Amino acid sequence: MKHLPLIWAGLWRKPVRTVLTFLSLAAAFLLFGSLYGIGAGFDAAIERASPNRLRVQSALLGRAMPVGYHAEIERIPGVASIMISTDISAYYQQRLNLLYINAIGGDVHLDVFGDISNPEQLVAALRAKRTGALVGRHLAEQYGWQTGDHVSVVTGPDRNQDGTDYMEFDIVGIYEVPGDPESAHWFLLNYDYLEELRVRGRSTTNWLYVDTVDSSRNQQVASAIDRHFESSAMGTFTETERDYQRLALNQTIDMKLVVRSIVFASMFALLVLAANTMMQSVRQRLPEIAVLKAVGYSETAVTMFVICEALLLCVSAALVGIIASILLFPKIAAAVKVPGIWMPLQVPVVGILLAVLVALISSVVPAWTARRSSVAAVLAGKA
Repeated sequence: MKHLPLIWAGLWRKPVRTVLTFLSLAAAFLLFGSLYGIGAGFDAAIERASPNRLRVQSALLGRAMPVGYHAEIERIPGVASIMISTDISAYYQQRLNLLYINAIGGDVHLDVFGDISNPEQLVAALRAKRTGALVGRHLAEQYGWQTGDHVSVVTGPDRNQDGTDYMEFDIVGIYEVPGDPESAHWFLLNYDYLEELRVRGRSTTNWLYVDTVDSSRNQQVASAIDRHFESSAMGTFTETERDYQRLALNQTIDMKLVVRSIVFASMFALLVLAANTMMQSVRQRLPEIAVLKAVGYSETAVTMFVICEALLLCVSAALVGIIASILLFPKIAAAVKVPGIWMPLQVPVVGILLAVLVALISSVVPAWTARRSSVAAVLAGKA
C-alpha cells in the first residue's frame, strides 16, 4: 500500500488520456456485462424449466391433435403425469384488448407459466369452480379485475354450441410471478369447461406436457410416444421442454453466436486499447523509471509498478462497467423480449477475472520495456 501514491501518480501523469481510456474500458465492460449476461440469462431461463418435462405437439406443427392422445400416453412406461394445454383467441370488450388465454386440464402444473407463487392453492381454486379462471396480476391490473369478479370475453362467431360469441368466467384467483411481474399476463381456464362450450376445435389440444418419472428416461419416453402415433392420422413430435425453449429463443437468430461474436470483438478491442495506453505511458515515463532505478528501486519493483497500474486501470473500469450493466440489465432483457431472466452471479465474476487477464496481457510488453531500460542510456537521452 505504501507504493499506491506512486502508482496512482504514474497512472494520472496524462489525465486526459487516462480518463478517455477509463471510459472506453468501462463502456467495453458495460457491453460485455450486458451481452454476456443476456447469453447466460438465456441458459438460466432454460434451466428453470423442469428437467423431466416433455412437450408433445402435432407433427404438423401448428395443427391441433386429438385430446384422446392423453389417455394413450398415460399407458406408456415412464410417464408420471400429463397436462393438457390449449390456446384460444379472444378479447375483452374491444378487439384491441387481445388476451393470452389458455385452457388447462389433466395434471396441472402452473410452473409452465412461470415461477408462480402458491400454485397448489390456485389449482385447487380453479378446479373447484367449473367457470373459474386464474388471471395474472399484470393482466388483472390492466383491466381492474379482482378475485370474485364475473367477466365475459368475446370469442367470435360460430365459436360456441349455443350460438353466442362470448364466454363467461368467474375469477377465482390472481397469480403472481415475483421474479418477472410482466409475465403474469395469462388468462387460465378449465379445459373441460371449454369443451362444453366450443364447437370449433372440439376434442383437440395444442400441447400435452408430459412429466417423466426420471429425466434420464426423457429420450426413451419421447421416442416411445412418437412411435406410438407414427401410424395414426396425426403423428406427434415430442421434445424436452428445455429444448423447446432453447429453440424458441433462437428461432429468428442464433443469439448465442451473436453474443459471443460481439463479446470477443469488444474484448479484442479492449486488449489493444489497454496495451497501447500502457505502452505509450511507459515510453513517456522512461526518464522517471530510470530515476526510480537510480535511487534504489529494483527491476522487479519497477515491473510490478507497471503491472499494478494496468490492474488498477482495468479492474476499476471493469467494476464501473459491470455495475452499470447490472443496473441496466432489466431494461436490456425486456428490450430483447426475455424479461424473465436476471444476470447470473457468474457474469461479474467472469468480468473481473477478464479485466485482470487483460491487464496482465496488456502490461507484458510495457513492463518488459521498463525492466530492460538502461538507466545510463535513458538519462543520457539515448533511449
